Amino acid sequence: MITNLKLFLFPLLILLFLNLKPFRTNPLTLENFGKGWKFYLGDMPSAEKAAFGDANWRTLNVPSDWSIEGEFREKNNASLWGGALPYGIGW
Repeated sequence: MITNLKLFLFPLLILLFLNLKPFRTNPLTLENFGKGWKFYLGDMPSAEKAAFGDANWRTLNVPSDWSIEGEFREKNNASLWGGALPYGIGW
């Protein structure tokens, strides 16, 4: 009976040890996505393509909210519920 128990426990302990390996290493990788962003207010054909040239676009850091640079007006598309700021397409 003890032999059967050893035959059962030994592989179980090996599996447990192998499964704990991910907890011993740090799987978290930090990436800084806040720098090097470009922005263009409006629609730009073909801007979704990787080879698109954005050299003349404005450089900004994220998070960014381009609409806050707009004028507060009651008649803006976003209405008063949207902060009365402009909104639209931006790349």
